[in-house]
Parts: sequence; C-alpha cells; structure tokens
Amino acid sequence: AGDRGAGLLEVALEDLRDRNQAMTPARAWAQMPLEIRREIDELGSTLGTGSVKQVLAARTKNGKECVVAVLREGVTDQLASTLEAMKKLDDTKYLAARIEGMLARELDLRLEAKAFDAIRETPVGQSSLTYIPSVIVAAERGLLREVAPGLPLSAITRMRQLDATELERLAMLMYGIDDIRYFYQNDLRFLKQFG
Repeated sequence: AGDRGAGLLEVALEDLRDRNQAMTPARAWAQMPLEIRREIDELGSTLGTGSVKQVLAARTKNGKECVVAVLREGVTDQLASTLEAMKKLDDTKYLAARIEGMLARELDLRLEAKAFDAIRETPVGQSSLTYIPSVIVAAERGLLREVAPGLPLSAITRMRQLDATELERLAMLMYGIDDIRYFYQNDLRFLKQFG
C-alpha cells in the first residue's frame, strides 16, 4: 500500500508540473523567503521548474554563483485544497491520509538541505565521482545553495539507458559495496537489501 501511495503521489505531482508555467523571476523573488533574498545580489534565469518548486540561477552579495529553489506560487494552497477534496470522498480519503505527511515533507525545503548533509556522509557523497553542494541558507519555502558542477544523475539517465554494469557500479557507490561479485552470488541476505 505504501508503494501505491508513493506512486499516486508521483502521478499527482507530475500532473501539477504539466499544468503549471514557470514563474517570472519577479514572481519567484516575491515568493522567496526574506532570509534568502537578503543574501542575493542578482537573480538570474530559471534553470528548472518542477511540480512543487522552481530553481533559478543567482549571485550572492559576495559574488558567489549559486542556485536558489523556491516553492511555486500557490502550490501550498493547491495541494491543501486537493487533499481536503480527497478526504471528503470515500474512494480517496484513505489515500489522502497516507500522502498528507509526504506532501508536507515535500513542501519544506529545510528537509532538502538536511538531505544534502546526509548524502554527503554516505559513500556516494564521499566518492570522487560526485559532488554534493553546500547549502548557504535554508528556509521552509526556499533554499539557496552552491552550484554543483556537471550534470545531475537524472539528466544523465534521461540521455541514455544505463547498462547492467553501470547500474551495479552506481549501486556499489551508493551502498558502499566493495566487490561486484556480491551481485552474482545469489545470496538472498545481500539481494534483499535492494528489493
């Protein structure tokens, strides 16, 4: 049931992404928490627009190039009204109760900042192949962080499918596995970690 709830949440967020236009930089600025605006000298172009937030280029007052993420205008109200409607229908009230917490976490960008810190401590975050950007300022409705060089993993995987060996090597980095042969020994204790 948890996987189904998460899958339905993903579909709902994709639907939001499809219906929403990018905010202008001026609208994004107006949505931005004051503690983040105080750090920014110049707001640049939109780098990406998701279902919940928009990401823009920026420069801090000390001249550092950075990235700012801000919750989309009206997204909190949109999601709250959708949840209230779902709670009133017998077919969806159970699902609404299951995803309400997930949505609340999705709308708090301070948790994204904590995730950067947590990933930095994993084998993936400590690998020479990855760079986890530092967060400059985190607020519930916005996040200011340094620019990460290169392409995000999601962009790389969209460009081409990873073959089995590349997926195994990625899993090795993510989970700190030191020997690829573990994948081929059919040891259920090892394999159950991933499924």
